[in-house]
Amino acid sequence: MQEKIFRQGIYLIELITGKYFSEEQAKVYKTLLDDISEDKFIQGINNMLRERVFSNLPMPAEIRDYCLGLKEEDIAVKIALAKKNIQKALGQVGTYNDVVFDDPVIHLCIQAFGGWIALGKKPIKEYEEWLKWDFPKLYKSFSSRKNQDIPLVLEGKGDKDFKTLEYMGDKNRCLKWCEEYKAKKQLENKSVKELNLKFKMDV
Repeated sequence: MQEKIFRQGIYLIELITGKYFSEEQAKVYKTLLDDISEDKFIQGINNMLRERVFSNLPMPAEIRDYCLGLKEEDIAVKIALAKKNIQKALGQVGTYNDVVFDDPVIHLCIQAFGGWIALGKKPIKEYEEWLKWDFPKLYKSFSSRKNQDIPLVLEGKGDKDFKTLEYMGDKNRCLKWCEEYKAKKQLENKSVKELNLKFKMDV
């Protein structure tokens, strides 16, 4: 997240609450919120300031909840929609072709299960039990933490020369989160390389 965008959000919070962040506080908040995309940060701050009734400065976790849609009613809607998309994908696409969902958290949940192919191989009763009980817990867990490596594509079992890539949900959202994630990883890799280079020069 650009410093300029973060500071705009902080300014709005200070303006509405009449309370002010110290420079040290602002730096810590920036570190804890830096993984949130700029558009989600702006939207989350606006939603929080419209709905929040307290006049104290919000904690980072509260800001994250608004930015990432982790309020209880929001997360329930997301889980219901995610379940619907998974069921639709298995029913219409199956596990032969590769799949990209419009919600990256679905990718993390399916990866934790063992992958797209493994999910499709499960007996229907086990699959339904997982979707009903385990999936909501996984979804909440992955939604609330800084996620590391997200598989961009859930690979199907078909031959790579014949299988297709299927977008589930909103295709534009699929493409958007994939591009944002790739850009973020490239930036992280660049930072690591620069840090390693600096370390070598210092040594």
